Amino acid sequence: MLQRHWQSMARADALWAVLTDPAKTGRRWNREEFYATGRATVAAHMARLAEAAGSEGRGAREGRALDFGCGVGRLTWVLGEYFAEVVGVDLAEEMLNQARAYRTPPGGVSFVLNTRPDLRAWGDDSFDFVYSYLVLQHNPPVLMETFIREFCRVCRPGGDVMFQLPTHRVVPRRPKAWWLWLWPPVWAERAWRVFNRVAAVRGEMEVNVLPATRVRELLRVAGMSEVHEWEDTSAGAEYQGILYLARKG
Repeated sequence: MLQRHWQSMARADALWAVLTDPAKTGRRWNREEFYATGRATVAAHMARLAEAAGSEGRGAREGRALDFGCGVGRLTWVLGEYFAEVVGVDLAEEMLNQARAYRTPPGGVSFVLNTRPDLRAWGDDSFDFVYSYLVLQHNPPVLMETFIREFCRVCRPGGDVMFQLPTHRVVPRRPKAWWLWLWPPVWAERAWRVFNRVAAVRGEMEVNVLPATRVRELLRVAGMSEVHEWEDTSAGAEYQGILYLARKG
């Protein structure tokens, strides 16, 4: 269901689906303006990485990075300026098609389709940096936890994992349509599509949360020895969140 949902969102308005803004619904994102936001985001996060490492920043392009939930490559392209190799992975082929169409991938940047609920396509210790921003929150909590474990697994010893998650909602939410899962799959799928179309018109996106205590425990069990946290408000004013940076010990 998640794959079909994101395929549908990509066909309808990929840029808004990646970076939701009520003022940008209906294909109102300017493409160059949209991609420029990626440069600012990655620069800020690389500064956080340098701050945590006690250095002035990365030098020449080095190492291998994974951009999980890359969408149309908003962040992937910029990561290519910091790392020798960057793999952007997403579950929606249409998102990846648009990422490739934006510009010719330079050497070292690639986009890979992964529809599995894990990262089994990559072995242990495959990446120096694992990155995911504005992605995990759109998954059910059980998948959030699975992918956090997978991020840690594919990160090499001494490497870093960075991701953002809302920890809790500060404004009460409308009841979720949990009863959809009691319906026959075909009916549930159709109803889910309708709900998401309505949300898109309103400039909304489904967001889930994961308590910080649970995230810390997942990172500890996965062997991450050093964890840094910064307040993150990217999920919107209704949520409080954290940007996590964990180093594999």
